[in-house]
Amino acid sequence: IKIFNIPIILFIVSAIFILPYLIKGGILTNGESSIPINPSYINYYLVWADKLNYGISSPSQTNIFLYSIIRSILHPFSFIADPSVIFIFLSFFLSGLFLFICMERILNFENKYVYLPACLLYSYNVFRTLGPLVERLNLLFIFLPLFFLLYYRLLQTRKWRYVFWLTFISIFSSSMAGNLPLFTIPYLLMFLYLVYFILFSGQFKKIWKTIISRNIVLALLIFIGNIFWIYPLAIYLLMQYRQLVEG
Repeated sequence: IKIFNIPIILFIVSAIFILPYLIKGGILTNGESSIPINPSYINYYLVWADKLNYGISSPSQTNIFLYSIIRSILHPFSFIADPSVIFIFLSFFLSGLFLFICMERILNFENKYVYLPACLLYSYNVFRTLGPLVERLNLLFIFLPLFFLLYYRLLQTRKWRYVFWLTFISIFSSSMAGNLPLFTIPYLLMFLYLVYFILFSGQFKKIWKTIISRNIVLALLIFIGNIFWIYPLAIYLLMQYRQLVEG
């Protein structure tokens, strides 16, 4: 029962956070993205073309198409609240929930309430609440604990299923790729843990071939899985490079 108490608390806190929008029937949005304002009008392959690129098509944003899938999944629940409000609720609730699952699987403390302060601080830090509807940042906070947990399990067990699960969440969270420094954070985290594992695990020398092979395959699968936005982005940057006379 104690295991379920934490998710229930996180659910209630997240519901309180969006309560004003439920009461008023409002829509949650911000100045950086017009996606939640009029999603039926937006062409997800050319997002921000009406503002950032002065009406010029930008193939570098093809990755944002995945956000339209998320919104389509949430649309049948519009009778509860606008999909943008549901999305912000899930982004805070799932962030805390996945961090709880990550810590519970790795640390396994008997007193589960020890995890609660960390989950709340992770979900409701000042950086997030200042701009609550930045979809790429929300996806980062949702998936970052899963990236770490799955990679932790990969190094501990060396099972191939974790390679494929990591590839899947990499593709599903690739809307973060619109902000490349943000997109690289999960992989930087994985790399830092790999360095830690090599230096302090005490078993790397015995299994180094297995670890290296798993990481090489993982890197290749993540690259291939994300080629749908890497390729048009590369073409777009090369086009800019030529237009600026190789500036």
